[in-house]
Amino acid sequence: MDILKYSVEERKISEEVKNACMCNAAMYGQLDCLKYLIEEARAPLDRWFYIARARYFEHPDCVNYLLEKGCPEPTDEEYADFVEDKERRRHERTAVEHQEQH
Repeated sequence: MDILKYSVEERKISEEVKNACMCNAAMYGQLDCLKYLIEEARAPLDRWFYIARARYFEHPDCVNYLLEKGCPEPTDEEYADFVEDKERRRHERTAVEHQEQH
């Protein structure tokens, strides 16, 4: 959290970097970081994939918080595409790792 605060307050990170931080916080279930980014750093809540990441990686506390703050939810189709992409990438990584071992 200290590094995040330093990056926002001292380094004045861009909105693009704040978006990346939001994605990572949702993916890793870092509710305190989400709260800081939204409430203090004023990161925009205009992307449905924050909720998609929190849902996919099973962080219901983050999902609920994002919903409470007005973050848009993915449609069923958007979430299905998101999951399909994550699964495809996971299988690709597994195949590469398997090839490297042999």
